[in-house]
Amino acid sequence: MAHVRRTVLLGLRASRHFGFRASTPRFSSLLSQLPDFEEGRRAVAEQRYADALPMLRRAAEVADAYFPPDAGAERAECHLVLGSCLWMQGLFAEAAQHFSGKDSEQLQFAAARTFFELGDFNQASALARGLKSSASLRTYGHLILGAVQVATGDGEAVSTDDLSLEAQCIAKLNELVGEALSEGAGAPPTAAKLTGSPLAQLVGLEEGDPEISAETRLVLRCTLGELAVHGGVDEPWVRQALVSALSDFDGLQPRDPTLRPFVFRALAALAGVTNQKGDAITAEGRRLLVALPWLRSASPGLYRTALDHVEKYKTSGQRAETWRSWVSEGLAKMLSEGRHAEQRKAEIHALQAEVKHSSTSARRWALLWVPPPLAGIE
Repeated sequence: MAHVRRTVLLGLRASRHFGFRASTPRFSSLLSQLPDFEEGRRAVAEQRYADALPMLRRAAEVADAYFPPDAGAERAECHLVLGSCLWMQGLFAEAAQHFSGKDSEQLQFAAARTFFELGDFNQASALARGLKSSASLRTYGHLILGAVQVATGDGEAVSTDDLSLEAQCIAKLNELVGEALSEGAGAPPTAAKLTGSPLAQLVGLEEGDPEISAETRLVLRCTLGELAVHGGVDEPWVRQALVSALSDFDGLQPRDPTLRPFVFRALAALAGVTNQKGDAITAEGRRLLVALPWLRSASPGLYRTALDHVEKYKTSGQRAETWRSWVSEGLAKMLSEGRHAEQRKAEIHALQAEVKHSSTSARRWALLWVPPPLAGIE
Protein backbone atom coordinates (compact mmCIF):
# COMPACT_ATOMS: atom_id res chain seq x y z
CA MET A 1 0.00 0.00 0.00
CA ALA A 2 2.83 2.43 0.84
CA HIS A 3 4.41 2.21 -2.61
CA VAL A 4 1.03 2.81 -4.25
CA ARG A 5 0.44 5.93 -2.13
CA ARG A 6 3.89 7.31 -2.98
CA THR A 7 3.22 6.75 -6.67
CA VAL A 8 -0.17 8.45 -6.44
CA LEU A 9 1.24 11.48 -4.63
CA LEU A 10 3.97 11.87 -7.24
CA GLY A 11 1.37 11.61 -9.98
CA LEU A 12 -0.83 14.22 -8.32
CA ARG A 13 2.07 16.66 -8.00
CA ALA A 14 2.97 16.13 -11.64
CA SER A 15 -0.61 16.63 -12.81
CA ARG A 16 -0.88 19.89 -10.89
CA HIS A 17 2.49 21.09 -12.15
CA PHE A 18 1.60 20.51 -15.79
CA GLY A 19 -1.90 21.92 -15.36
CA PHE A 20 -3.94 18.80 -16.23
CA ARG A 21 -7.40 20.27 -15.71
CA ALA A 22 -9.35 18.75 -18.58
CA SER A 23 -11.26 15.72 -17.36
CA THR A 24 -10.02 13.17 -19.89
CA PRO A 25 -6.23 13.72 -19.55
CA ARG A 26 -6.42 14.02 -15.79
CA PHE A 27 -8.71 11.01 -15.57
CA SER A 28 -6.11 8.97 -17.41
CA SER A 29 -3.25 10.49 -15.42
CA LEU A 30 -4.72 9.89 -11.98
CA LEU A 31 -6.03 6.39 -12.52
CA SER A 32 -2.90 5.32 -14.35
CA GLN A 33 -1.03 5.99 -11.10
CA LEU A 34 -3.00 3.19 -9.46
CA PRO A 35 -1.55 -0.17 -10.53
CA ASP A 36 -4.12 -1.88 -8.34
CA PHE A 37 -6.94 -0.19 -10.23
CA GLU A 38 -5.54 -1.06 -13.64
CA GLU A 39 -4.88 -4.67 -12.67
CA GLY A 40 -8.19 -4.94 -10.87
CA ARG A 41 -10.16 -3.59 -13.80
CA ARG A 42 -8.36 -6.01 -16.11
CA ALA A 43 -9.23 -8.90 -13.78
CA VAL A 44 -12.90 -7.82 -13.79
CA ALA A 45 -12.89 -7.74 -17.60
CA GLU A 46 -11.52 -11.29 -17.52
CA GLN A 47 -14.19 -12.30 -14.97
CA ARG A 48 -11.59 -13.01 -12.28
CA TYR A 49 -13.66 -11.27 -9.63
CA ALA A 50 -12.05 -12.85 -6.57
CA ASP A 51 -8.61 -11.77 -7.81
CA ALA A 52 -9.85 -8.27 -8.61
CA LEU A 53 -11.53 -7.56 -5.29
CA PRO A 54 -8.52 -6.90 -3.00
CA MET A 55 -6.81 -4.78 -5.66
CA LEU A 56 -9.90 -2.66 -6.26
CA ARG A 57 -10.47 -2.20 -2.53
CA ARG A 58 -6.94 -0.84 -2.16
CA ALA A 59 -7.36 1.41 -5.20
CA ALA A 60 -10.60 2.91 -3.88
CA GLU A 61 -9.01 3.50 -0.48
CA VAL A 62 -6.11 5.37 -2.07
CA ALA A 63 -8.41 7.37 -4.37
CA ASP A 64 -10.54 8.46 -1.42
CA ALA A 65 -7.52 9.43 0.64
CA TYR A 66 -5.27 11.12 -1.92
CA PHE A 67 -7.19 12.28 -4.99
CA PRO A 68 -7.90 16.05 -4.95
CA PRO A 69 -11.38 17.35 -4.07
CA ASP A 70 -12.28 18.00 -7.72
CA ALA A 71 -11.43 14.44 -8.80
CA GLY A 72 -14.98 13.22 -8.27
CA ALA A 73 -15.20 11.46 -11.63
CA GLU A 74 -12.04 9.46 -10.93
CA ARG A 75 -13.19 8.42 -7.47
CA ALA A 76 -16.59 7.51 -8.88
CA GLU A 77 -14.95 5.29 -11.50
CA CYS A 78 -12.99 3.46 -8.80
CA HIS A 79 -16.10 2.83 -6.75
CA LEU A 80 -18.18 1.86 -9.79
CA VAL A 81 -15.74 -0.85 -10.80
CA LEU A 82 -15.30 -2.02 -7.20
CA GLY A 83 -19.05 -2.03 -6.56
CA SER A 84 -19.70 -3.96 -9.76
CA CYS A 85 -17.05 -6.51 -8.79
CA LEU A 86 -18.78 -6.94 -5.43
CA TRP A 87 -22.16 -7.26 -7.16
CA MET A 88 -20.82 -10.01 -9.41
CA GLN A 89 -19.86 -11.98 -6.30
CA GLY A 90 -23.26 -11.49 -4.71
CA LEU A 91 -21.90 -9.12 -2.05
CA PHE A 92 -24.80 -6.73 -2.46
CA ALA A 93 -24.65 -4.90 0.88
CA GLU A 94 -21.00 -3.96 0.42
CA ALA A 95 -21.63 -3.06 -3.22
CA ALA A 96 -24.34 -0.64 -2.10
CA GLN A 97 -21.84 1.14 0.14
CA HIS A 98 -19.52 1.82 -2.79
CA PHE A 99 -22.31 2.84 -5.14
CA SER A 100 -23.84 5.26 -2.62
CA GLY A 101 -22.99 8.84 -1.77
CA LYS A 102 -21.04 9.62 -4.93
CA ASP A 103 -21.74 12.49 -7.32
CA SER A 104 -22.48 10.32 -10.34
CA GLU A 105 -25.83 9.31 -11.80
CA GLN A 106 -24.32 6.06 -13.03
CA LEU A 107 -23.47 5.21 -9.44
CA GLN A 108 -26.86 6.50 -8.37
CA PHE A 109 -28.58 4.00 -10.65
CA ALA A 110 -26.27 1.22 -9.45
CA ALA A 111 -27.08 2.12 -5.85
CA ALA A 112 -30.83 2.23 -6.55
CA ARG A 113 -30.74 -1.18 -8.23
CA THR A 114 -28.67 -2.67 -5.41
CA PHE A 115 -30.96 -1.29 -2.72
CA PHE A 116 -33.86 -2.88 -4.59
CA GLU A 117 -32.02 -6.21 -4.45
CA LEU A 118 -31.55 -5.71 -0.72
CA GLY A 119 -35.23 -4.89 -0.19
CA ASP A 120 -34.59 -1.29 0.85
CA PHE A 121 -37.37 0.17 -1.27
CA ASN A 122 -37.27 3.64 0.26
CA GLN A 123 -33.63 4.12 -0.68
CA ALA A 124 -34.16 2.58 -4.10
CA SER A 125 -37.10 4.89 -4.87
CA ALA A 126 -35.39 8.03 -3.62
CA LEU A 127 -32.36 7.40 -5.81
CA ALA A 128 -34.40 6.32 -8.84
CA ARG A 129 -36.35 9.58 -8.83
CA GLY A 130 -33.11 11.49 -9.35
CA LEU A 131 -32.10 9.66 -12.54
CA LYS A 132 -32.69 12.31 -15.20
CA SER A 133 -29.49 13.10 -17.09
CA SER A 134 -30.00 10.68 -19.99
CA ALA A 135 -32.77 8.67 -21.62
CA SER A 136 -31.25 5.36 -20.51
CA LEU A 137 -30.96 6.46 -16.88
CA ARG A 138 -34.51 7.83 -16.92
CA THR A 139 -35.62 4.42 -18.22
CA TYR A 140 -33.84 2.63 -15.38
CA GLY A 141 -35.43 5.05 -12.94
CA HIS A 142 -38.89 4.30 -14.31
CA LEU A 143 -38.29 0.54 -14.11
CA ILE A 144 -37.06 0.71 -10.51
CA LEU A 145 -39.95 2.91 -9.42
CA GLY A 146 -42.44 0.63 -11.16
CA ALA A 147 -40.92 -2.48 -9.59
CA VAL A 148 -41.00 -0.90 -6.13
CA GLN A 149 -44.64 0.08 -6.64
CA VAL A 150 -45.53 -3.54 -7.47
CA ALA A 151 -43.41 -4.93 -4.63
CA THR A 152 -44.97 -2.71 -1.98
CA GLY A 153 -48.40 -2.12 -3.46
CA ASP A 154 -47.99 1.55 -2.54
CA GLY A 155 -48.12 4.59 -4.77
CA GLU A 156 -49.40 5.16 -8.27
CA ALA A 157 -48.51 3.04 -11.27
CA VAL A 158 -45.57 4.41 -13.26
CA SER A 159 -46.22 5.43 -16.87
CA THR A 160 -44.33 3.41 -19.51
CA ASP A 161 -45.49 5.31 -22.60
CA ASP A 162 -42.08 6.81 -23.42
CA LEU A 163 -40.02 3.69 -22.75
CA SER A 164 -38.29 1.49 -25.33
CA LEU A 165 -39.89 -1.79 -26.40
CA GLU A 166 -37.57 -3.79 -24.16
CA ALA A 167 -38.26 -1.58 -21.15
CA GLN A 168 -42.00 -1.76 -21.82
CA CYS A 169 -41.78 -5.57 -21.84
CA ILE A 170 -39.98 -5.56 -18.49
CA ALA A 171 -42.52 -3.13 -17.05
CA LYS A 172 -45.37 -5.30 -18.38
CA LEU A 173 -43.82 -8.39 -16.83
CA ASN A 174 -43.60 -6.66 -13.46
CA GLU A 175 -47.22 -5.56 -13.82
CA LEU A 176 -48.21 -9.18 -14.47
CA VAL A 177 -46.28 -10.24 -11.35
CA GLY A 178 -48.41 -7.82 -9.35
CA GLU A 179 -51.62 -9.14 -10.88
CA ALA A 180 -50.70 -12.80 -10.37
CA LEU A 181 -49.56 -12.34 -6.77
CA SER A 182 -52.05 -9.85 -5.43
CA GLU A 183 -53.20 -9.99 -1.83
CA GLY A 184 -56.60 -11.18 -3.00
CA ALA A 185 -57.35 -13.64 -5.77
CA GLY A 186 -54.42 -13.55 -8.19
CA ALA A 187 -54.76 -13.51 -11.97
CA PRO A 188 -51.84 -15.44 -13.51
CA PRO A 189 -50.85 -14.88 -17.15
CA THR A 190 -52.84 -16.82 -19.72
CA ALA A 191 -52.73 -16.98 -23.50
CA ALA A 192 -55.72 -14.65 -23.66
CA LYS A 193 -54.04 -12.11 -21.38
CA LEU A 194 -50.77 -12.14 -23.35
CA THR A 195 -52.30 -12.01 -26.82
CA GLY A 196 -51.57 -8.80 -28.68
CA SER A 197 -48.39 -7.95 -26.77
CA PRO A 198 -44.71 -8.60 -27.61
CA LEU A 199 -44.71 -11.05 -24.70
CA ALA A 200 -47.00 -13.31 -26.75
CA GLN A 201 -44.33 -13.48 -29.45
CA LEU A 202 -41.63 -14.38 -26.93
CA VAL A 203 -43.56 -17.40 -25.64
CA GLY A 204 -44.63 -18.64 -29.08
CA LEU A 205 -48.27 -17.58 -28.98
CA GLU A 206 -47.87 -15.24 -31.95
CA GLU A 207 -45.45 -14.91 -34.83
CA GLY A 208 -42.72 -12.31 -34.58
CA ASP A 209 -39.36 -11.74 -32.98
CA PRO A 210 -39.19 -8.53 -30.94
CA GLU A 211 -35.80 -6.83 -30.70
CA ILE A 212 -34.98 -7.62 -27.09
CA SER A 213 -31.65 -8.53 -25.52
CA ALA A 214 -30.85 -12.17 -24.81
CA GLU A 215 -30.77 -11.52 -21.05
CA THR A 216 -34.24 -9.99 -21.08
CA ARG A 217 -35.60 -12.84 -23.22
CA LEU A 218 -34.39 -15.30 -20.60
CA VAL A 219 -35.97 -13.31 -17.78
CA LEU A 220 -39.31 -12.76 -19.52
CA ARG A 221 -39.78 -16.35 -20.66
CA CYS A 222 -38.77 -17.91 -17.36
CA THR A 223 -40.78 -15.55 -15.16
CA LEU A 224 -43.91 -15.78 -17.30
CA GLY A 225 -43.63 -19.56 -17.09
CA GLU A 226 -43.13 -19.44 -13.33
CA LEU A 227 -46.15 -17.17 -12.85
CA ALA A 228 -48.29 -19.51 -14.92
CA VAL A 229 -47.15 -22.62 -13.05
CA HIS A 230 -47.60 -21.01 -9.64
CA GLY A 231 -51.08 -19.95 -10.73
CA GLY A 232 -52.05 -23.40 -12.01
CA VAL A 233 -52.26 -22.38 -15.68
CA ASP A 234 -52.20 -25.50 -17.87
CA GLU A 235 -51.61 -24.21 -21.40
CA PRO A 236 -49.10 -25.42 -24.03
CA TRP A 237 -47.19 -22.12 -24.18
CA VAL A 238 -46.06 -22.48 -20.56
CA ARG A 239 -43.84 -25.47 -21.18
CA GLN A 240 -42.51 -23.94 -24.40
CA ALA A 241 -41.63 -20.71 -22.61
CA LEU A 242 -39.66 -22.56 -19.94
CA VAL A 243 -37.83 -24.78 -22.42
CA SER A 244 -36.97 -21.66 -24.45
CA ALA A 245 -35.70 -20.00 -21.28
CA LEU A 246 -33.34 -22.91 -20.70
CA SER A 247 -32.12 -22.56 -24.28
CA ASP A 248 -31.59 -18.84 -23.66
CA PHE A 249 -29.56 -19.69 -20.57
CA ASP A 250 -27.52 -22.17 -22.60
CA GLY A 251 -26.62 -19.47 -25.11
CA LEU A 252 -25.80 -16.87 -22.48
CA GLN A 253 -24.13 -18.86 -19.71
CA PRO A 254 -24.53 -15.70 -17.59
CA ARG A 255 -22.18 -14.73 -14.78
CA ASP A 256 -24.43 -12.17 -13.11
CA PRO A 257 -25.61 -13.56 -9.74
CA THR A 258 -29.19 -12.43 -10.35
CA LEU A 259 -29.30 -14.15 -13.76
CA ARG A 260 -27.63 -17.47 -12.93
CA PRO A 261 -30.50 -18.72 -10.71
CA PHE A 262 -32.83 -18.61 -13.71
CA VAL A 263 -31.58 -22.05 -14.69
CA PHE A 264 -32.89 -23.74 -11.55
CA ARG A 265 -35.95 -21.49 -11.50
CA ALA A 266 -36.85 -22.61 -15.03
CA LEU A 267 -36.12 -26.26 -14.23
CA ALA A 268 -38.28 -26.20 -11.09
CA ALA A 269 -41.16 -24.50 -12.91
CA LEU A 270 -40.87 -26.96 -15.79
CA ALA A 271 -40.94 -29.84 -13.31
CA GLY A 272 -44.05 -28.30 -11.80
CA VAL A 273 -45.92 -27.99 -15.09
CA THR A 274 -44.79 -31.48 -16.10
CA ASN A 275 -46.06 -32.87 -12.82
CA GLN A 276 -49.38 -31.02 -13.27
CA LYS A 277 -49.89 -32.77 -16.58
CA GLY A 278 -49.14 -36.17 -15.10
CA ASP A 279 -46.19 -36.86 -17.39
CA ALA A 280 -43.14 -38.82 -16.37
CA ILE A 281 -40.71 -36.23 -15.05
CA THR A 282 -37.71 -38.38 -15.80
CA ALA A 283 -38.87 -38.70 -19.42
CA GLU A 284 -39.13 -34.92 -19.72
CA GLY A 285 -35.68 -34.66 -18.19
CA ARG A 286 -34.26 -37.09 -20.74
CA ARG A 287 -35.75 -35.08 -23.60
CA LEU A 288 -34.16 -31.92 -22.23
CA LEU A 289 -30.78 -33.59 -21.84
CA VAL A 290 -30.83 -34.52 -25.51
CA ALA A 291 -31.58 -30.92 -26.49
CA LEU A 292 -29.43 -29.28 -23.80
CA PRO A 293 -26.60 -31.65 -22.82
CA TRP A 294 -25.01 -29.01 -20.54
CA LEU A 295 -27.86 -29.75 -18.09
CA ARG A 296 -26.51 -33.25 -17.53
CA SER A 297 -26.02 -33.99 -13.85
CA ALA A 298 -25.58 -36.94 -11.55
CA SER A 299 -29.22 -36.67 -10.45
CA PRO A 300 -32.16 -37.84 -12.57
CA GLY A 301 -35.30 -35.75 -12.91
CA LEU A 302 -35.94 -32.06 -13.32
CA TYR A 303 -36.30 -31.18 -9.65
CA ARG A 304 -33.09 -32.94 -8.70
CA THR A 305 -31.26 -31.31 -11.60
CA ALA A 306 -32.63 -28.00 -10.33
CA LEU A 307 -31.27 -28.80 -6.85
CA ASP A 308 -27.86 -29.53 -8.35
CA HIS A 309 -27.86 -26.06 -9.89
CA VAL A 310 -29.02 -24.51 -6.62
CA GLU A 311 -25.80 -25.85 -5.12
CA LYS A 312 -23.77 -24.71 -8.11
CA TYR A 313 -25.11 -21.14 -8.14
CA LYS A 314 -25.30 -20.08 -4.52
CA THR A 315 -26.54 -16.49 -4.49
CA SER A 316 -27.02 -14.47 -1.33
CA GLY A 317 -30.04 -12.42 -0.34
CA GLN A 318 -33.68 -12.89 0.55
CA ARG A 319 -34.83 -13.12 -3.06
CA ALA A 320 -32.40 -15.97 -3.74
CA GLU A 321 -33.59 -17.68 -0.57
CA THR A 322 -37.14 -17.61 -1.95
CA TRP A 323 -36.02 -19.04 -5.30
CA ARG A 324 -34.16 -21.89 -3.60
CA SER A 325 -37.12 -22.55 -1.35
CA TRP A 326 -39.41 -23.08 -4.34
CA VAL A 327 -37.17 -25.87 -5.60
CA SER A 328 -37.16 -27.69 -2.24
CA GLU A 329 -40.90 -27.17 -1.85
CA GLY A 330 -41.67 -28.54 -5.30
CA LEU A 331 -39.52 -31.64 -4.87
CA ALA A 332 -40.91 -32.31 -1.39
CA LYS A 333 -44.47 -32.07 -2.73
CA MET A 334 -43.72 -34.39 -5.63
CA LEU A 335 -42.10 -37.00 -3.39
CA SER A 336 -44.89 -36.82 -0.80
CA GLU A 337 -47.44 -37.55 -3.53
CA GLY A 338 -45.39 -40.37 -5.06
CA ARG A 339 -45.68 -44.11 -4.64
CA HIS A 340 -42.64 -44.32 -2.39
CA ALA A 341 -43.54 -41.47 -0.06
CA GLU A 342 -43.33 -43.66 3.04
CA GLN A 343 -39.83 -44.87 2.24
CA ARG A 344 -38.70 -41.32 1.48
CA LYS A 345 -40.18 -39.75 4.58
CA ALA A 346 -36.80 -38.65 5.95
CA GLU A 347 -35.84 -37.01 2.65
CA ILE A 348 -39.22 -35.29 2.43
CA HIS A 349 -38.88 -33.91 5.96
CA ALA A 350 -35.36 -32.64 5.18
CA LEU A 351 -36.62 -30.83 2.08
CA GLN A 352 -39.59 -29.39 3.94
CA ALA A 353 -37.21 -28.01 6.56
CA GLU A 354 -35.51 -25.99 3.81
CA VAL A 355 -38.77 -24.36 2.71
CA LYS A 356 -39.08 -20.73 3.78
CA HIS A 357 -42.71 -19.73 4.04
CA SER A 358 -42.76 -16.24 2.55
CA SER A 359 -45.49 -13.65 2.35
CA THR A 360 -47.25 -12.71 -0.86
CA SER A 361 -45.28 -9.47 -1.02
CA ALA A 362 -41.99 -11.37 -0.63
CA ARG A 363 -42.94 -13.69 -3.48
CA ARG A 364 -43.83 -10.69 -5.64
CA TRP A 365 -40.46 -9.13 -4.89
CA ALA A 366 -38.70 -12.39 -5.78
CA LEU A 367 -40.20 -12.41 -9.28
CA LEU A 368 -39.74 -8.74 -10.20
CA TRP A 369 -36.97 -7.75 -12.58
CA VAL A 370 -34.80 -4.70 -13.18
CA PRO A 371 -31.55 -4.97 -15.22
CA PRO A 372 -28.39 -5.27 -13.11
CA PRO A 373 -26.07 -2.28 -12.51
CA LEU A 374 -23.11 -3.29 -14.64
CA ALA A 375 -22.83 -0.40 -17.09
CA GLY A 376 -19.30 0.95 -17.15
CA ILE A 377 -17.57 -2.45 -17.00
CA GLU A 378 -15.99 -3.25 -20.33
